[in-house]
Amino acid sequence: YPNTALVGVQVDSEQFGSQQVSRNYHLRGRILQVPSNYNPQTRQYSGIWDGTFKPAYSNNMAWCLWDMLTHPRYGMGKRLGAADVDKWALYVIGQYCDQSVPDGFGGTEPRITCNAWLTT
Repeated sequence: YPNTALVGVQVDSEQFGSQQVSRNYHLRGRILQVPSNYNPQTRQYSGIWDGTFKPAYSNNMAWCLWDMLTHPRYGMGKRLGAADVDKWALYVIGQYCDQSVPDGFGGTEPRITCNAWLTT
């Protein structure tokens, strides 16, 4: 099953009797290309960005957009090249998205995140 996430679970039905087995999964999603000086866990950018990318999980809206615009399999990458997208502007937008704002419960959260399920 190329390009597919697949989970298989085998359980002994005697452990559950007549109860129906319930499973839940917390998916983090795709590994994206993010700036080489970006730490997605802390949402911090260190030093001056040299314009290169590294693979990492991120729900930063700017880097999700970069992925959708440049990926050749499911994005616009067959029509757009990386040079057609202003990565420097997205870098500024990415920093804006990662700014901490009040969450309404006494804590903080990133200003904007992208948690989408895309289908064809």
